[in-house]
Amino acid sequence: MLKEELLQQRRRECTERYRRSHRESVRRKARRYYQKSKLKVIEMLGGKCCNCGNEDIRVLQVNHINGGGSEDNKLGNFYRRIVNGTRKTEDLELLCANCNIIYEYKRGKRTLNVEG
Repeated sequence: MLKEELLQQRRRECTERYRRSHRESVRRKARRYYQKSKLKVIEMLGGKCCNCGNEDIRVLQVNHINGGGSEDNKLGNFYRRIVNGTRKTEDLELLCANCNIIYEYKRGKRTLNVEG
């Protein structure tokens, strides 16, 4: 191996050792970063539900207007990509949880099964 490859391998090993021994701290920091990124995205998308105007950040969700949310999630770091500008927002909107569920029913993504 080249010297640079050995250094990279050593860094990875040290990072993994640190993460294992500081698991809770690493999780807390990651969660805080995720929450801050989500708040920035909510602010970027207007800070309120596009349908009803609800501004309660506890219930606001990013909706993919044309679908494709599961593909976006596979790429990972969804909010960070938006904040960094590597993910465009033209096909995204902010909906509260209630409006988002209603939207999914209207699109046929969910169905109501009532027996009786």
